[in-house]
Formats: sequence, C-alpha cells, structure tokens
Amino acid sequence: MSTQHITLSKKLMSFADADTGSEKKGFVEAGDYSLLSSKLNFPSEDTDYAQIETAGGKVWICTRWKQNSYTQTHDSPARPSEDQPASLLDAIGAVSRINFDNDDKAVEESNLVAIVKDYDGFAYDLHHPAYPYDLKGVNLPIAPPKPKQNNCCTFAEGLIVKAWSDKFPDFEWNNHRHGQMMIFSTDDYFSPVTAAVESGMGDMVDDVEAAPAPWTLVQGWKSKKSDDIPGSMWSGGHTFIIVDHHPETDKILTLESNQAFGLNGVGFRKIGMASAFNHQPPANWWDLPGVWTWAQIKNSYKARAMATLKVKGRSWSGLS
Repeated sequence: MSTQHITLSKKLMSFADADTGSEKKGFVEAGDYSLLSSKLNFPSEDTDYAQIETAGGKVWICTRWKQNSYTQTHDSPARPSEDQPASLLDAIGAVSRINFDNDDKAVEESNLVAIVKDYDGFAYDLHHPAYPYDLKGVNLPIAPPKPKQNNCCTFAEGLIVKAWSDKFPDFEWNNHRHGQMMIFSTDDYFSPVTAAVESGMGDMVDDVEAAPAPWTLVQGWKSKKSDDIPGSMWSGGHTFIIVDHHPETDKILTLESNQAFGLNGVGFRKIGMASAFNHQPPANWWDLPGVWTWAQIKNSYKARAMATLKVKGRSWSGLS
C-alpha cells in the first residue's frame, strides 16, 4: 500500500488541532511530508485541514481556505491522484486567490486607491469627524470649512461608499445606511459590516477565524464594558480594512484611520501614514518590523464581523 504524502509549496503556520485558534506550533517549511489525516470541509465548507508528521511531531495545517489552496497530496512516488478533491490537488502557484474579476458589482482597486489621497491632512478625531466630499443620500459635515479630521467609521464609509457611488449611478445610500456605518443603534454592534453586505459592496465572512481575503472590512470589539450585564455595550471598537494578508509571515496590511500604531489619520498600521508613502504600501511591507499579524488582530479584537469587499484588479499590496 502506497504512503500518502502532502506537498507544501510554501511555508505555512501549524497548529495543535484542526483549528487556527488552537495552539500554534510554529511554521512548517515548504516540502514533502507524510500525510497522517485530513479533514475536508471542516469545520465549514470553506476550509480543509491536514495532519502531517514533522521533525517536531504531529501538527495540523490549514490546506485550503475557500478558493485558496496551499498544498497538493499524492501517493508517493506516483503523481497526484485524480480522485483527490481539487482543493487538495492545486499547488499554491496555480491557486487563484478569491477575486471578483467577473462580478458586475465589483469596483476596481485603482478607484479605491485614488480616493485615499483625498484624506491627506485629515487628523484623527473621534467626536468631530468630517468628510472631504459629499456622499449621495446623506447630509454630512465637509472639510473644509469643517476641520480636517475623521475617525475609523467615517473613513471606512467615505472610502467605500464613494467608490461604489462613482462606479454605479444606481447605488443607493441613505441615512439608515450612514447610521449603520456609525453604529448609531445598539441593535447591531457590527452594523458597518451589515451595511456593506446589505448594500451589495461585500460578502459576509462566515469564518472570522480564518485568514482574511484581500480587501476585507472588519468591525472589531475588544471587550464588553461588563460581562456581568447581559447586552452591555461593547468597548474598544474599531472599523478598518485589511487590504491583504501575507500567509508566510501571517502579517496583515491594514488601511484605517487611527490615532495609534504610528498613525494620526489614514494609513497602514505600524507602517505609517498613507501620504508618507505616496499612497502606496512599501514594497515587501510584510518584512517590516512591528507590522501586525492576523493572530494579533484576533487576539486584540476578540469579537469580530467581517465582509469581503468586491474589489477587482488587485495589485496595490504587492501580492498577486
């Protein structure tokens, strides 16, 4: 009986269990490994896991997330079996990362990037934000004459709503949607994500533990003000966009308005203001020290909702 092997075309994080939230066991280098067990479409149809034998012992790796497949399996020394699920046959070099290139409701990444420069000179202010332009369907404070300042919610709304409004004349936005972006109601603490999905700008992410797709809108909360009071207000909330995720390092490229992590306005977390880099992420941003990982995001914003924005023609992050 032939031995099943699995080939990793690039370095992947390993875990104690078939769960990216379980104990991390370090990175597994690219190469061939003995395949001990696999869990397909587990714990949802979006992910596959495999248990492999390494020099450090048995570990689990995530071999697929949605359309992103990271490995191929085969009976050594034969070539991969055609009976294997397609998600485990595709090597990483042939993988098509989730995209919306054929989606009629998607906007070009270049359109979003072009809008970022409109926020040059905007400092962060939680309580008195303004917008650099009008948005259809709502009456908003505009800077100037208002001071050039915004916050995380107003930037996220201003960026994506303008992009979709400019692209689609029939795109609808109104006071209700604006209220969702501002989280005016305690009925839905994740309403910015709800607004993006309901308006057609994005698709809801079912597995918020899995590594994010490019251009993912995130509404995160750090904790409740009191865990002893049911329904109490969440605290430490933040609305931001993950432009991309670098799987080998687990680092993420954010686009956000913040007054922390080296920012006072719009920029990239722990990298700097967007204007400082001519609105272009630095080359190989994942190699810069201090850039946050997906694990850090999950640990900081323990309550999350996410939507994958329908963005096509991606190249801004430097990852294909």
